[in-house]
Amino acid sequence: ESITYIDQEFRRTMTIVLITLSFIIIIAIMYWLGRKKKVVVNISRFAQKYVNVTKDRGAVELPCWFYVKDNNLNRIKVSGSVECCRKMTIGGMTKLYVRLQEAQPNGFSYYVNGKECNNFLYIPLKGNKFSFELDININPDIVDVRLLHTCSVMMDFKVETSIGGLFKHTDAGISPEVYDFYFIEDLGRAWVGFDPGTSGSCVAVGNPSGALNAPSISLVEVTRGRTMTKIIPSRIIFNKSFAGKSCDMLLPGIDYEYGIAAERNWRASRNMPRFQSIKKLLGYKKAEEDKIGVTAGGTTLKFSGVDLAHMLMRGLDRDLTEYVNNMSGTDRQRVTDNGVCPQRAVVAIPNNYTLPKIEDMIASVERLGKFKEIRFIYEAEGVLFNYLRKTFGQKQSGTETVMVYDMGGATINLTVFRITYTSKNGSTYYNISTLGRIGYAVGGDNIDVALMEYIFTMASDNENKRHDYEKKHKTEILETILDLKKNIINAYRGNKDPGLIGALLDKEGFCNFANRLLDSFGGIDDLVMEGEDFTKKILQKILDSKELQDFVYSRVKDAVVEILKYPEVKPVTIDKLLFAGRSTMFPGIRSMVETFVKSHSRRVKTPNIFDDEEVKTSVAYGACWYGIYNGLVTLDNSRLTSAYGFKQTTGTNSSLKVLLNQ
Repeated sequence: ESITYIDQEFRRTMTIVLITLSFIIIIAIMYWLGRKKKVVVNISRFAQKYVNVTKDRGAVELPCWFYVKDNNLNRIKVSGSVECCRKMTIGGMTKLYVRLQEAQPNGFSYYVNGKECNNFLYIPLKGNKFSFELDININPDIVDVRLLHTCSVMMDFKVETSIGGLFKHTDAGISPEVYDFYFIEDLGRAWVGFDPGTSGSCVAVGNPSGALNAPSISLVEVTRGRTMTKIIPSRIIFNKSFAGKSCDMLLPGIDYEYGIAAERNWRASRNMPRFQSIKKLLGYKKAEEDKIGVTAGGTTLKFSGVDLAHMLMRGLDRDLTEYVNNMSGTDRQRVTDNGVCPQRAVVAIPNNYTLPKIEDMIASVERLGKFKEIRFIYEAEGVLFNYLRKTFGQKQSGTETVMVYDMGGATINLTVFRITYTSKNGSTYYNISTLGRIGYAVGGDNIDVALMEYIFTMASDNENKRHDYEKKHKTEILETILDLKKNIINAYRGNKDPGLIGALLDKEGFCNFANRLLDSFGGIDDLVMEGEDFTKKILQKILDSKELQDFVYSRVKDAVVEILKYPEVKPVTIDKLLFAGRSTMFPGIRSMVETFVKSHSRRVKTPNIFDDEEVKTSVAYGACWYGIYNGLVTLDNSRLTSAYGFKQTTGTNSSLKVLLNQ
């Protein structure tokens, strides 16, 4: 019996020993498998973003730290976790160390929690989580902080593991990644929004001191006679000598006239070098032999398209500076940074702009030498941003599909956006996906040509005679036609402007207008329309003319039909239709667009949120709003490869050739 008892005790003891050994072996294996670690690193990013536009990469958006004067220490939070490389293992006791290596370039030095870190420095862990401050010190005697700088630092981690201080294991060289940080001087929070239009330009200036739906944005106003206007004519006249000067030395208001002054003296300066619709020259006339020779005061200078655009931009900048300087101190503080003009600008461009045109537009602003950051958006995006500003708070979640029809002096910008609204920390965030975008070279200029052709047709069937006369008098004719177009818009909208000629008031007025237009070509004396309804009849006759149908209305139809067939647009329902641009005020444009859009989406609404002035100024206002609140907006153009490249097909293979970074 005693022997049996001993055997049972032995078996029990051996069982406990084997179980314990098995447990120890399992723990050892799990620890051995879990010794190898990985470090997951997260770098805090400031809300500020800097856009750098280069010829080789296009527009590149960078998360950027702003260097504040007299504060050369920039603290960047680094956080993360230490993870086992394999699942279902035991990590043991873990200690983390970090080391900084390969600091570049000169003038930048790096610290961890304020300590030098040439060798491994201990970082405390809470569980498996860690955080520390990466301090980047900038030496202003070496680094020109006015320029954009990229500094690089390699963070190298070491992890020590053990079980109760035993079986120590060290992994070094974990996640030895190089991190790039971008620094530039503090550019402030104020922005300028430029809308350099074909016939008229608009400038907005502001900062985020106001509410999101009522930010501190002001539209630049200039004096036109006894009134003020926010639309600056896109015209320049060279009426002074160029002697001893180059293009870059010419000053607006001194060496040439621009804007209101150019408009006021336009007809009197018909024998002087003068330019309008300058925007159409961007991307062209760059080669020396193609530049435009301009002679003034016996001296000739050659201008490229971007040179002329820069001359106009100099004028707009002068108006901006004078407007800000003439503000009261309180108002100037409200829309600027401490009373100083902004260093950041957003420029609006048409949908149909190619990369060379975009580069020229940026260059025309960059050459002013006062803006450290220049972004560009499409004009339709500017209209959308102004819509978001005016409707802020009405929608904080869900989605909305919006079509923007923007028709100015030379282009139709037609874009369909899908907006996803989210609310976070009391602010509304907008993820804007562009479903379709087209740009047609059709605008107010085409309306002018159609009206001119119609008047000629009323006077003569001799096409050759008409064209010969047009070649000799085209500028004068188009000036007169512009008056007619304004009268048509006013008559259609029920307005009367005593400052315009009475072209549509009665038969005599219209005949006098036509005779003045045609001059020696021949008059119009056989109009059969009589009675009190003359204005209404002649207006309808003009609107029904073949010329307007062929040159304008048919192309408006083509643009709308084309975008509604886009693969991303066709299956969606359009919720809102927005109109912008002065040419949308011409009779028949809006109703035609609405008809075709409603055939696609019956329940589409056309909110009447832009008055006549905002129709013309929405792009500049929206551009400035986007600059100020770009942290709330995410623009997604990934569906539109044609916006920044083209597909090249070789045989059965197709590849995207990138021209402009998205």
